[in-house]
Amino acid sequence: MENTLFNEASDAYDKEDYEVAFAIFLKLAESGNLSSMANIAVMYNTGRGVDLDVEKSIKWDEKAIQAGNTASMSNLGITYRMCGDIRKAKFWFEKAIAAGDDETALELAKMYLVSDLEKERVKHYLEMVLTAKHCTEAGRDEARDLLDQLSKSSIAKNQRRFNKASATYDKGDYVAAFDIFLDLAESGDVGSMSQIAIMYGAAQGVDLDFDKSIEWDEKAIQAGSITSMTNLGITHRMRGNVKKAKFWLEKALAAGDSEAALELAKMYLISDLETERAKQYLEMVLAGESCTDAGRDEARELLRQLSGHS
Repeated sequence: MENTLFNEASDAYDKEDYEVAFAIFLKLAESGNLSSMANIAVMYNTGRGVDLDVEKSIKWDEKAIQAGNTASMSNLGITYRMCGDIRKAKFWFEKAIAAGDDETALELAKMYLVSDLEKERVKHYLEMVLTAKHCTEAGRDEARDLLDQLSKSSIAKNQRRFNKASATYDKGDYVAAFDIFLDLAESGDVGSMSQIAIMYGAAQGVDLDFDKSIEWDEKAIQAGSITSMTNLGITHRMRGNVKKAKFWLEKALAAGDSEAALELAKMYLISDLETERAKQYLEMVLAGESCTDAGRDEARELLRQLSGHS
């Protein structure tokens, strides 16, 4: 009976009938089914079939781990990485590898790619994936692609192409810029992933598509981009989902992106009762090190308007 229900839920999930899938998985998870616990955690983390709730995602992964599901260790690491808690993400990825999940080495490799000083460590983790006994073909393919990109010529070439795309974008030739950014994003370039998300959300060089914008920001966040947390919050705000917007902007701010404080301030400006909170966020922008000059100027102007209003 349990297997029949699990298969029914899996079929519903594959058909993107997420609410039906969630209801069945939840029933199975509450009865102790380990795979269903892991699936419920993933669905809470992605907002499929249920409101996005990272805390509940973490809770279900922890339950699955306590019950012996090692796969949830990797999932928990991915969740913490999406939230910007790199220390906890690293802890759970390493636990997963120690428990025999060598494919998780791919996730650690992608995190260490942020540093040019960690090339040897990245290679080590990617080679673990290629020699693993239990690894998906998709995982092996991604590891091979990343190893190929690690060559100096490949990195230099990608940087030149990114610079070219940026210059083309600045000139207003969005269609040409989009094509280059998309090619780079599909090859794993995190900065290009974030840019593609922005261009889908602003209809620059491509038809407006918020779903694809969100998809690319989520990919960039998975690969370690903090900027995309802010971008994702802005996109959800544009779509009217204030709860998700606030969630991602707060995550970005906690991860060190002071520009997110400006976006939070603008959200709270809707209420005269939240003037002090808005001021606090605007002062964080001015005190932060990661904000653009344009962001600081906007924060100063909003503070000036708030002082005049009061």
